[in-house]
Amino acid sequence: MRADRYYRELGVHWLASSTSLGELISFTEWPLIAFGLGLVLSFSDYGDNFTDTALRRISIFTSIMAGLAVFLGIGIQLIGHDLSLAAHLFESSLFLVALSIGGRLSEIGLTIYRNNEPWNSHIIYQLAFLIAWYIVSVAVTGSAEGRRDAHPAYTRLNNVVSLNNGETRRLVALRDDKMYLAELVESGRPIISVIEPTDAVSIKEVLTKDSEKKDAKTETKGPKQAGSPKP
Repeated sequence: MRADRYYRELGVHWLASSTSLGELISFTEWPLIAFGLGLVLSFSDYGDNFTDTALRRISIFTSIMAGLAVFLGIGIQLIGHDLSLAAHLFESSLFLVALSIGGRLSEIGLTIYRNNEPWNSHIIYQLAFLIAWYIVSVAVTGSAEGRRDAHPAYTRLNNVVSLNNGETRRLVALRDDKMYLAELVESGRPIISVIEPTDAVSIKEVLTKDSEKKDAKTETKGPKQAGSPKP
């Protein structure tokens, strides 16, 4: 769903059906890690160091933080301030919701193990709400990442393809020996074109806005490191 929403914002929604396993994992790796961390607590001796009350507090806290991240992300998108920051907030929300689900499952597992209590309707409703929230978060995060990459000022499509006519396009994907390129515009969907790889003169990687910020931080730290003694 995340890949579908992402490619839909770029105007190439049909690419989602041909997404490779490796690309799908890249879309879901952090939520799966967060979900797994929560489950580890209930299926290992680490769970003995926690009480079900502590796990409930962790689940509630992460849910609140996820809700705050969503609220801020929506607000930033509405005012059009920074699409990159909005995408980061939605990605954080997705991670936190997955962590909250994992923590809640750990709490349930520990409660059943220690007190031999069966699942009740209250637990099922809570899990259903968190799972529904997670599904919505996946879709919203994919859309936010797509909007970010569709905007020339915030895009992370950093592979630029030079064409025979001297024009340049951003590389969206390479599928079935076809290159899917995008001409990014300030407003509206990107203009998509499909070419053969032989029609590309060159491909080069350019710095994105996030990369420029990281490089600026590295350069700032550079003079301090230059004066440090060598081992």
